[in-house]
Amino acid sequence: MDLMKRLYAAIEMAQEAGKFISAARLDANKIGFKRDLADPVTWYDKEAQRMIIEYLKRLFPGDCFHAEEGGVRSEEMDRVWIIDPIDGTVNYIARIPFYCVSIGYVRDGKPVLGVVYHPSTNETFYALKGNGAFLNGKPISVSRVSNPMEAIITLSYHHGRTAELVARLENKVRRVRMYGTAALQAAYVAAGRTEGYITRDTNVWDVAAAQIIVEEAGGMVTDWEGKGVEWPEGALIFSNGIMHELLLKWLRGSEE
Repeated sequence: MDLMKRLYAAIEMAQEAGKFISAARLDANKIGFKRDLADPVTWYDKEAQRMIIEYLKRLFPGDCFHAEEGGVRSEEMDRVWIIDPIDGTVNYIARIPFYCVSIGYVRDGKPVLGVVYHPSTNETFYALKGNGAFLNGKPISVSRVSNPMEAIITLSYHHGRTAELVARLENKVRRVRMYGTAALQAAYVAAGRTEGYITRDTNVWDVAAAQIIVEEAGGMVTDWEGKGVEWPEGALIFSNGIMHELLLKWLRGSEE
């Protein structure tokens, strides 16, 4: 299996899709909703996903696809592309420049390559298992910060449950931030910009690509019990590794 060829294809399509969505003129008639008003989806999400899948299918006809939009769900967990065409759709609609394209690839249930492209800054984070993590062609690694009062921790927003998580952290770290895009927040951990990213309830398409990027950058990814994850979903922690146990203690309610 030519994983390097797949990585190059994923980078190419993440960038192409990212440029497409960032150049688009948002039309209110092309904005809809899934479960409720808090969960929007746009025609641009669907079109970017179509572009990505069509291209990858043509190159790799034996591969499967598991993507956020349109019910594209694979029952397989091997040779599967995991795609989020716009991670941060709420930001995208509001013209807040924190959204990205996320493309991961899974073998035997585990992410082995990942690409996260941030159109607003033209930054491409990517990794291939065993080959390290990179940002625009340059190697990246997690931060070495161990003092929590020097740490920036980012969170995902969860209706009715965010304040409690902020309260556990806000007096223990330098800053708590919420950028509104899971993939990009995790990629920032890989690049050493933040020391951790915590999500209470995430989908695999949000973080499959970012997981391998963080791990290849020397970081750590577990669930809230500290167990390693393969098919990443649910309550997860991405960290620089040094602060991981401390974050786990805080999430369990320990003040140690």
